[in-house]
Amino acid sequence: MSESIISSVVQWIGSQLINEATFLFGVKDQVRSLQADLEYIQLYLRDADQKQALEGGDGPFSLFTKEIREIAFRAEDVIDTYILKVASGDTDDGSILSKCARLFYSSPHIHNVGKEIEAIQSDLRQVFDRLQTFGVTRTAALGEGSSSSNPLSLRPQQDVLLTYAHFEDEYVVGLDDDVRNLVRQVTDCSEEESVAAWVVSVVGAGGAGKTTLARRIYNNIEVKNHFDQKVWITISQQWNMGNLLLDLLRQTGGIRDEETNPTQAWCQREIVEKIHHFLSERRYLVVLDDMWATDAWDGICSALPRCRGSKVIITTRNKDLPPHADWNCIIHEPPLLTEEQRWHLLKKIAMDGRHTGVADIARLEELGRDMIRKCGGLPLAIVTLAGLLRTKYRLDEWEYVNRILSSKLLKLKGPAHYGKSVYETFQLSYLDLPHYLKPCFLYLALTPEDVEIPTGMLTRMWIGEGFVTHDPSSDGNESLEDLAEQFLLELICRCMVQIAGRSDSTGKVKSCRLHDLMRDFCMTKAKEQCFLKVFSPTTQSDSAMTISASPQLRRATIHRDGSILVSSCSNLRSIVQLGKSDLFRNSRGGFLQESTVLLGLRPICENFMLLRVLLLFGIKTNDGCLPEQIGNLRHLRYLGVIDTNIVSLPESIGNLSNLMILEYKDVKTRIPKCGQLPNVLWKMKQLRHLCLPFFSTSPTHPSVPETLMLHTLRSLTTLWGIRGGNWMKTQMATLSPCLVKLGIHCILSQEQLDAVFDCLSLKPASRLLHLRLQWFNFAAEMRSTEPLRNNCQHLRKLALNGRIGDELPLCFPHNLVKLQLYETQLELQDPLAVARKLRHLKVLMLVQESYLGAQMTCDMDSFPQLEVLALEDMPNLEEWRVEEGAMP
Repeated sequence: MSESIISSVVQWIGSQLINEATFLFGVKDQVRSLQADLEYIQLYLRDADQKQALEGGDGPFSLFTKEIREIAFRAEDVIDTYILKVASGDTDDGSILSKCARLFYSSPHIHNVGKEIEAIQSDLRQVFDRLQTFGVTRTAALGEGSSSSNPLSLRPQQDVLLTYAHFEDEYVVGLDDDVRNLVRQVTDCSEEESVAAWVVSVVGAGGAGKTTLARRIYNNIEVKNHFDQKVWITISQQWNMGNLLLDLLRQTGGIRDEETNPTQAWCQREIVEKIHHFLSERRYLVVLDDMWATDAWDGICSALPRCRGSKVIITTRNKDLPPHADWNCIIHEPPLLTEEQRWHLLKKIAMDGRHTGVADIARLEELGRDMIRKCGGLPLAIVTLAGLLRTKYRLDEWEYVNRILSSKLLKLKGPAHYGKSVYETFQLSYLDLPHYLKPCFLYLALTPEDVEIPTGMLTRMWIGEGFVTHDPSSDGNESLEDLAEQFLLELICRCMVQIAGRSDSTGKVKSCRLHDLMRDFCMTKAKEQCFLKVFSPTTQSDSAMTISASPQLRRATIHRDGSILVSSCSNLRSIVQLGKSDLFRNSRGGFLQESTVLLGLRPICENFMLLRVLLLFGIKTNDGCLPEQIGNLRHLRYLGVIDTNIVSLPESIGNLSNLMILEYKDVKTRIPKCGQLPNVLWKMKQLRHLCLPFFSTSPTHPSVPETLMLHTLRSLTTLWGIRGGNWMKTQMATLSPCLVKLGIHCILSQEQLDAVFDCLSLKPASRLLHLRLQWFNFAAEMRSTEPLRNNCQHLRKLALNGRIGDELPLCFPHNLVKLQLYETQLELQDPLAVARKLRHLKVLMLVQESYLGAQMTCDMDSFPQLEVLALEDMPNLEEWRVEEGAMP
């Protein structure tokens, strides 16, 4: 991974030379020289990494990697620390006197950093000389690609998008008979309750397809129609019985989501009784996925009544668990794939019509069949291998992969072979990643096991880390957000990341996950590289943790409760604190551990001054505030404050001049009112993404100053969740023309609503993709939707919440895929009759008195692509006529 580390540092130094030019004025030439040296040695590191992969263990190339990593981290630390020191004494107001004062203050730092850079360059030269001694060669000129290392980047954009749209969420072969037999067994009610099997256990090794099989049964239409209630709970190795039972109660409908408030003292016995009572009146199916221990079953089974026709499905690797659960348990072990099934699966993924030439195809099949024989019959190993081969277009590349597999797996046989085959395919896939994807993949280790990762948050964190930058050879027209999405696409294409959820309207991936074996591999690699370490207390009482690790550790993620105590890791670049959150559920609906410790955030801001990313998710602070010291984190690029009790942002946040992403949303508090949003956002000129507490009229969301200024944020692409106010009269016309997502709520006057259309992003040639507006009906009315139709040709999602005038014809942009109307109070115009003209529409929601008329009509051939239709709260509706051929 040495090439990836050096590349990341080179990119970071380049961005610092641009963004911090004022503070690097005394050492700019030396920093550029260091950057050039790092770029030069990078040209040799691809060959070094390949040699390291072949040698394995602790050979010389592994030592080289460690040395290079240490040198690269030193370079980062020296430059970032220097900028911090100079910036802390800067009082430049533009006068000659203040410039002289800055020069005087920075002189000793300039001398010291100059000597440190010279020492780093000297160490780099020594490592480079030794690399050449071991036969490392230059593999490419800087910026050159490789079809084997980065195939997607060489493919036409349209082809990538087409492939993206056709990615399958799961690749499955050979399960039809298993599904058919198990569906028959779980829906069979012919036997007496006393002898009928209550538990069905799917038992097998990791990667055998247990969860996939259980999911196929769970989603089967016959199963859906047979059971009154279905619940899916993921247990995993680390579990909390209280949270599992709460999740089970929530999914059964025994409580509402808001009743699972962490402040509520739920008695475990009462929860068990509630579940038992609720399910005793229903025929239910409960899936307990990835159960490891018998005591997990003992805690849950008391809540599950043994009703006639009800069933429990357990997936487990523990063969002792099924008979413990039920003496009459049905045990099913998914068989290993046959050679034909393996070949069909590999061919389905790796050879989707892109390989041409009869001779090559025949040889490719021969190589493919040879490789799948080496991998054994575990589906996970085949899928991962296929994801790797999917990026290989030449015969010699397939031959190379086959040789590597032969050297690693040829002598292994029996059950031990299966686990080794999975690991080696993971290893091959990881080593084959282009350098820019390795840190993106390792970053996925930050989340707990079986947790769905919101892709928007993930890709924005990649941007904050500096993993996503424009290629110097590109035209720069593609946004960083689009590039980050492309990176995620590549990892999905390689079958290293799984799709967990898609947008109901666009089909884009909304959440992703790692298979638990892939996550174990990812965490191991992240730890080896000092890239990231997970801190997770093993017991509820173990709540105060000290981050104690190598000073080179770059990232720390804390799961569950944990007060951070300062240790030897002041060079951390990222801290991710994950507490309990309804928004961050595991991949089947469960919750993270309950958060009970009140955190003090001041130590973070005072002791980890080099942070680029700070995510506070689902935590509680002792005072409900971000500390003033947050403004000391000059290098911060990403700040996430999500699902917390933090009710105000300090004025000092304006000091974060390099901040690119501010995600402040989902405030959870009992404080009657939040503070006002400070009028300092205009200082953060690098800001690209600004998300504030979501649409609500609640006073617990921050108000906006009347003189709020946003005109300096010329790179802003997302402005979401901001409250309306008189600031709109002057600022809407000056907002960034780069906006692709705009959401404003609580608009208080007609003048403010009219000002929305002064926004450049609502003018002709608009780039806007998503617009949401909410205004009060007593204060304003949208007089016409025609400007939206005429100017926002790229708009894909539109949500309007407030009265729309009936005097002018209702119309919408033609390319909408999602339309939501709330409280629009249309009476003379049928919104269904208007929306039917939108040929791409997939989701239509007309709710909360959006229509006050008496009749609605769906004409023939209307809504050809509609998938979701919601009609609610239309008090005057008497007739809804649907013609034959409507909504096909």
